[in-house]
Amino acid sequence: MSAEGHSEPRWLDMHLARRVAEFLPPSALPREGDAYFLPPYGELLLAMRKWQIHMLRVNMLRCVASSFGYRKKLAHDAQAGLMRALAETSLATGAQGAVYPEAEAEALEAVISNALSSLPFTFPQELVDAPESFLAVSHGDISGIISLLTSGTTGQGKRIFCTEEDLRQTADFFRHGMQFMIRPGREDSVALMMSGGRPGSVGSLFIRAMRELGVPCIVPGFVPPSGKSEDAMVGHLIDSAPTCLVGVPGQMVLLARHDRAHELARSVRSVLLSGDSVTPEAREAIARGLGAAVFVHYGLTETGLGGAVECPQLAGCHMREADLIHEILDEQGRPVEKGEWGEIVITTLSREAMPLLRYRTGDEGRILPDPCACGSVFGRLEVGGRMSQRLGLPDGSILRITDLDRVLYSLPYIQSYTPVVHGENSAMRLKLMLRVADGVGDTALFEAEKAVSALPGLQLCLAGDEAARKGLLPVMLVLERPRVVFGKHMQDVRTGQAKRCFVRAD
Repeated sequence: MSAEGHSEPRWLDMHLARRVAEFLPPSALPREGDAYFLPPYGELLLAMRKWQIHMLRVNMLRCVASSFGYRKKLAHDAQAGLMRALAETSLATGAQGAVYPEAEAEALEAVISNALSSLPFTFPQELVDAPESFLAVSHGDISGIISLLTSGTTGQGKRIFCTEEDLRQTADFFRHGMQFMIRPGREDSVALMMSGGRPGSVGSLFIRAMRELGVPCIVPGFVPPSGKSEDAMVGHLIDSAPTCLVGVPGQMVLLARHDRAHELARSVRSVLLSGDSVTPEAREAIARGLGAAVFVHYGLTETGLGGAVECPQLAGCHMREADLIHEILDEQGRPVEKGEWGEIVITTLSREAMPLLRYRTGDEGRILPDPCACGSVFGRLEVGGRMSQRLGLPDGSILRITDLDRVLYSLPYIQSYTPVVHGENSAMRLKLMLRVADGVGDTALFEAEKAVSALPGLQLCLAGDEAARKGLLPVMLVLERPRVVFGKHMQDVRTGQAKRCFVRAD
């Protein structure tokens, strides 16, 4: 299967073919000077699985030899179990592999799954409590340290270490994945609607990748909270005329429903969403408002930032399988069948500074069972949202941020929203602060009330007594932006915040 058989070159596959060349037969090696050459599908898939097994061995040895944290975590029987499972590689291959490389690749995928099952999990709190214990290189080899808050409510931060090679590989993934959206020499340009200042951040690596592609990139940053600053940013974007926007889903909906979105749409051809979950309703709102193709990226700082990105089929994110192995596990930590939902668990393969084994991301996702129509050998991941962003309701049901996204972003008047939770248990109340288009406040509020009231476990009311008697969560919808107390500090709750979450009000 060649790139010429598809309307869009398989940029990630071409990059993969060069990385796994040592595991390809001579007849399938990339040709010198042929930038678009691809090995046959089965040969490339098999080479990728062999590469994963090789790198899993390398990663395991690195953890045991250099990481104090993993030396403590990995009991002798776990190490022996991994090596035993990987030794089964020779039993999973045979003469049929030369004729049926896809079958051999499937057998090796089962070997990898069996090998991983013998390893312990790594939890986010461990990176909070003792991040340096997971270092596998000396401090002199560190090129970047990224501090970030946990996705929970503790406010404690993780420290993530990177070598120059770690950063280079991520930038390389960005460089190849972005070619689905932009082209050097096609007068494309990018506006990064995220932070780009911190060394080693996703923004700085993205800027580096665009520089290597020769594509201009401006960094307006996150959409500011005040109306005048927001309008000034939109005006700057219109004047700059980028062909591609990269940003957080909630803020891209806000731009797509801004009063001057039609002017921005004159130049924008594509939008890449990253940093938060994406519902079909949010994607449709952005696509309709900006008249652009909307792509999705998934990645974590802990695992090397770049993780998976959509191709022009827009049907799931192609996983970065040369550098990461994704598992989907149920609540008991057992693998689920492809196509079923569970927690995303990631093992790094080539990360030098801070290799991670079976890292529990806390994100919900599923791996799609069928190959992509684009012809890529990379599997596809769908992400459902952060498992921490669930609100237990009095009737025992669960309310997710994505549930609110689906009903609120389906309404054309809603530009953004913030869910604020007051109280606990039976005294809990939910306030939805809505930002709507000018002049449609009453209509938008009426439509939003109808949409939200259709969600199970909720009841719209002011006092909340009736809802409490029925075992439901009282919900109030408001259009203003009140001040909410957070501990000892006062903070303006910002509708259209970068990452949507349930804001706890003390």
